[in-house]
Amino acid sequence: MTMHVEREQLADAHSTARQQLLALRNYDHWTGQLASSPLCTAAAVSALVLAERHVDDTPEDGSLLKNSWHSGMLVRSELSELLSNSLRWLAQKQNEDGGWGDADFGQSTLAATIMVKAAFHLTGVPAKYADLLHSADGYIEAQGGIAGLKKQFADDKPFVAAILSVCAMAGNISWRKVPSLPFEWACLPNSCYRLRAIRGFRYSLPLIISVGQAKHHNSPSRNPVAKWIRHQAESSSHNALARVQSCDGSFSASMLYTSFVIACLASQEQADTPIVRRGINFLLGSMRSHGSWAVCPDRDVSNTVLAIQALDWDFNESLGSRDGNPTPASEATLSWLLSAQLSDNHSSLSGEGGWPSSNSPGAMPNSFDTAGALLNLADWRGHWPRSRTAQVTGAALDGIRWLLKRQNRDGGWALAFRGSGKSAWESSSTDVTSQSMLALNAWKKILRQTAASHPLIRAIERGLLKGLAYLNSNQRPDGCWWPRWSGNELHPQRANPVVGTTQVLRVFNEMQVWQTTTAQLAVRWLSDVQYPAGGWGAVCVPERKRPPQSKAEDSEEHLTGSVEETSLAIEALLPFSSRSLSAQKSVEDGLYWLVGAISAVPALDPALVAFYPPKVWYYDPLLNRCLAVRALAVACQASRVKSTEVDAVSA
Repeated sequence: MTMHVEREQLADAHSTARQQLLALRNYDHWTGQLASSPLCTAAAVSALVLAERHVDDTPEDGSLLKNSWHSGMLVRSELSELLSNSLRWLAQKQNEDGGWGDADFGQSTLAATIMVKAAFHLTGVPAKYADLLHSADGYIEAQGGIAGLKKQFADDKPFVAAILSVCAMAGNISWRKVPSLPFEWACLPNSCYRLRAIRGFRYSLPLIISVGQAKHHNSPSRNPVAKWIRHQAESSSHNALARVQSCDGSFSASMLYTSFVIACLASQEQADTPIVRRGINFLLGSMRSHGSWAVCPDRDVSNTVLAIQALDWDFNESLGSRDGNPTPASEATLSWLLSAQLSDNHSSLSGEGGWPSSNSPGAMPNSFDTAGALLNLADWRGHWPRSRTAQVTGAALDGIRWLLKRQNRDGGWALAFRGSGKSAWESSSTDVTSQSMLALNAWKKILRQTAASHPLIRAIERGLLKGLAYLNSNQRPDGCWWPRWSGNELHPQRANPVVGTTQVLRVFNEMQVWQTTTAQLAVRWLSDVQYPAGGWGAVCVPERKRPPQSKAEDSEEHLTGSVEETSLAIEALLPFSSRSLSAQKSVEDGLYWLVGAISAVPALDPALVAFYPPKVWYYDPLLNRCLAVRALAVACQASRVKSTEVDAVSA
């Protein structure tokens, strides 16, 4: 197809972005750098302050924790200096509206602002930051306070209760305002967690036990029967909490969960327990040099999955040099990816076969990253069908079975498990559904070619048909889809219909249903919301499209949009460009914008377009690089850029 961007420019941009991505490879996988989080920093500071009040400065002989703060090796003065750094960092990150964001440089959120205010009060130095806290009060009041927080996280009561419990410890609210949580359920046998009504309980188990106990300790139920039952369940539920703590001291590889557990146990005079000691070691080991924390230790699995998809298993410096056998680099990355698959119940009863987003101990498997890993394995089979076939296929079949069990009755896929939809973990969403369907469709094709009578084929086909019906029924009247785990801060509802729509269009293309009214309406919508400069970002009603601006014209307008959303839109519209003139023009303008963005700066600025459960904003600079490389690779192929042309440009 004809383009505003010359083939050589396209090839050069692809080569540049590809080399940058390869340079970030850490031997056999990609790590990335998650954004520092005021929300998580405030939670960690609160936990450490509360635990410090009960610190034992007498070292324990022979203790495995003899190098920890809790055994006196990190003295109070050192801890105070660390926390002072954290408070200074938080003070610097306050936004003009008085609030703090989930991620640094992010727009203010109610959860983060409430937590930061509590952290300052717990440290005992609110007077030093009186002006900051006065501005924070104004933001909290404007956003609806506690009622606004409950509304925002209506499907995650344990998370709301955890935030409010820290506020109660700080003296900002009464314990009566903290919701009670049924921590006595932790004493039920494992077989009970198969019940749909309480299945979502498992992923929030650390919060339900610790926050529920703190609430019971500080403000017990007025119902004598409930009070007696919870009193009897304290010891058993505490043992259950110890069982779900990971070997690194974290809970679910989450800074928030770990911080909330430590804070709640410390408020019950349990700061000297092994659970708290291990958790403190985890927090101190995860603290960054300037005093902040990220939402989780890493997203190595997610980043590696994305990088493999972008590079298509070709990790050679010279693009197109892949021969008939996988390279040692590809072999090493495959081994790493297979090792990240969970092979036991992982203490969460989530089942074997799934992949988590993080390679840290305790990380939970989820449908999105499991589907991404399955797509990687399908691509491997496509390139090298005779290399490590049994190992790749066996892992894929386990992953397929795990993924099929996450499809809900409505046809959509949940992030963690099939359920009633009462919690975020078990609710169907279009983004998770689209990713799951792409993976299952890819393996359906492989199984048909290699094992035509395999029983999973029919199960996959039934799941895909139900998934299509779910996607069709969830299209909005204007033609777009709203995802659950992606957002855009500039959108009025902080949704990200661009990302949601591009994900569904990829499914329609792969399943060859592009001629449906649903697909055509989505293509028109995506073309219509493109910015005049050629990029995509927060949805708006743009002015009449203009031809792409020349490089001499206003650069600020030229860079309107985000690399993440523009890359996804280009990839989604490319298959439709041969059938739609509007789609073709949108792709041409989008490529012009993307190539210009890559050429203009050595490092691409990340955008906040993703949520970390429970719907906390974060960003990772590796994401936009992966998406840009993938979009440019697809565009190069569509414009018939030969491997020799790309190599010539690289040389």
